[in-house]
Amino acid sequence: MPKFLNNLEFKSFYNLKSILPSYRFYVTFYDKEIFMIQNYDLFKRIGAMPLTQHWHVNSINVPMSYNILKQVTKIGPMSKSLPYIDEDGFEIVLEMEEDKIGTISYFIQWLQRRIVDIDGTYTAPETAKLDKIFIEIEDSYGIPILFLTYHDLIFFGCDNVNYDYKTNQALSYTLRFNADWMSQATPKAEALATLQTGVAKSLTKPILDIKGRR
Repeated sequence: MPKFLNNLEFKSFYNLKSILPSYRFYVTFYDKEIFMIQNYDLFKRIGAMPLTQHWHVNSINVPMSYNILKQVTKIGPMSKSLPYIDEDGFEIVLEMEEDKIGTISYFIQWLQRRIVDIDGTYTAPETAKLDKIFIEIEDSYGIPILFLTYHDLIFFGCDNVNYDYKTNQALSYTLRFNADWMSQATPKAEALATLQTGVAKSLTKPILDIKGRR
């Protein structure tokens, strides 16, 4: 490749390359019991979900796609690889930082009581589920680029916590959930893809028309 083309490629690389930092995210817990009481017995027993702030979530680990595995089929001497989905839910792990009120400690107790109360009363699985965990990823200008929503969540406990005189680190808890299904949207990328598709159609249509007349 000629040297001037290499220079153009390097310039475009540095001019167009962009990096999104991993801390540009916001996490919101959503439960319909906050806005409308669907199950009065449950609401009377455990009360409304405590309101958590975005800064309560230090980090969150989530799957970005379904678990796609490879299945190999033999056809004579040849092998063909076929994809299939082997999914048993989406595991979500959050690290949440405690505040001076004890919001996260209460939130953990509330999640436990949503499944089984202190008197041993179990809640039906469908009622025990939390509606959604909503994650918004933004660019450096605060414009959303990705929305991740995990639906129908069951709380699967909190990891052991360590109280220690030898450190001055903030107190945090690791919470585990499992979601039944997920949805996502990428507004900026989808808008760009729509624009590119429109441009490609406008450029290729005259050529196709000319070929059709021939």
